[in-house]
Amino acid sequence: MTDCARPHCIAADGGLRGLLTANRMMPGPGIHVCEGDTIRVRVHNKMENSESVTLHWHGVLQEGTPYMDGVAMVTQCPIPPHTAFTYVFKADTPGTHFWHAHSGLQRGDGLYGNLVIRRFPDREPHILLYDYDLPQHTLVVHDWWNRDIASTFAQHHHSDGTNKPDSLLINGKGLFHEIQNKETGENSTTPREVFEVVQGSRYRFRVASNGIMNCPIKISVDDHLMQIVASDGYSVEPVEVQYFNIFAGERFDFILTANQSVGNYLLRAQGELDCGPLFKNAQQTAILHYSGASRDSHYWIPPPSLNGKGLNPINRRGSDAEITVHHLKSVAKEDRDDLSLKRIPDHKIVLAMDFTVINNPRFHDKDFYSVDQFPIGNKNLQTPQINNITNMFPPSPALTQLDRISKDMFCNNETLRDRDCAEDLCECVHFYHVNLGDVVELILVDQGHIWDTANHPTHLHGHGFRVIAMDKVN
Repeated sequence: MTDCARPHCIAADGGLRGLLTANRMMPGPGIHVCEGDTIRVRVHNKMENSESVTLHWHGVLQEGTPYMDGVAMVTQCPIPPHTAFTYVFKADTPGTHFWHAHSGLQRGDGLYGNLVIRRFPDREPHILLYDYDLPQHTLVVHDWWNRDIASTFAQHHHSDGTNKPDSLLINGKGLFHEIQNKETGENSTTPREVFEVVQGSRYRFRVASNGIMNCPIKISVDDHLMQIVASDGYSVEPVEVQYFNIFAGERFDFILTANQSVGNYLLRAQGELDCGPLFKNAQQTAILHYSGASRDSHYWIPPPSLNGKGLNPINRRGSDAEITVHHLKSVAKEDRDDLSLKRIPDHKIVLAMDFTVINNPRFHDKDFYSVDQFPIGNKNLQTPQINNITNMFPPSPALTQLDRISKDMFCNNETLRDRDCAEDLCECVHFYHVNLGDVVELILVDQGHIWDTANHPTHLHGHGFRVIAMDKVN
């Protein structure tokens, strides 16, 4: 399996399938910089299938450079084939982030990588809690399929195919498929990621989820506790846990103390919900290797019971045993001039998310194959919506060419009062207008009328926010 370490070799989990990569790497090149640096990335679209592309710098607020955010038809035109675009922005949002394609399904086929902006030691609130903060202790985890994403979803949406992931990857590596050596007949597997530590030292690990499906991933390290010190790039008061769940787009930093006997230990990523035991039980492991231990690429033991404290429970209220992210406390000093602390916000916007049973012409025709003709889950494609509205992208980037977009294309639940969007598909550029400096309170409601186990991670470009409350309504 030494061939798997060759340049341009992407072993993934051993399955033979098409990939979409940057510089023939998966993950793509990692970007590790200091706060205040200038990041310059030239993207040359060499795809031969006429696809356009953009890259989004997930977690970077882009203050002063919103046109570098990388959202096709919102902040920029997509980059056409055989052309190049250079992203230039300041690394002024410290923390653990990642970059990924923001066009179509491309990030699910391999177009992503890590992005870490480190503070200088005198500005890092947790600097005394660890000895090392190394690029090689950065993880990107995500779900993975045996074939490309477009084919997977075409089969699921228009036939009897499944959309459930086959496995997980940790930094683009993992065990799943056995590979037979044609000369010797021996079976082997592709290599896993290995994280090196020295007994007695303390390490800062940075984890990001490039998740695609409704696939929260439970992270744990055998025989080790983890001290959570940051969430989505923001430092929090340390919390010690045995495991945490990470949803698509989330990032967590934890400190691991190498306080066990010299040996090999498993870092485990267990898929839940769409990746869980009810489906294909997608999972993956990496090796935490203590210096001085024997090298064992096949090391594996059954997973231990996780009876200790956890973070970020799935579809459950918080408790003493499982704390939610809104229980995490920021270490930032309270700024009395921070407008977001206003008791009464300028705007209160309710965003109710759900899958709607409606004749969406992309999947159903009310005369020939209407959505009511099929039972839920069998060729019955529900439409994900917010406030019963399907968002559509404008024909020109709204940030730079707003005057080229017809006002009739914009809508929200106020402008659609006279339409029954529960019966007829309402599709538009879904927008809410606020003024510069306004304080906005967003109330996110996962209605769960169709799939009460579905989750909707929510990421707000260009802004940080305070999570002030969470609950589950029976």
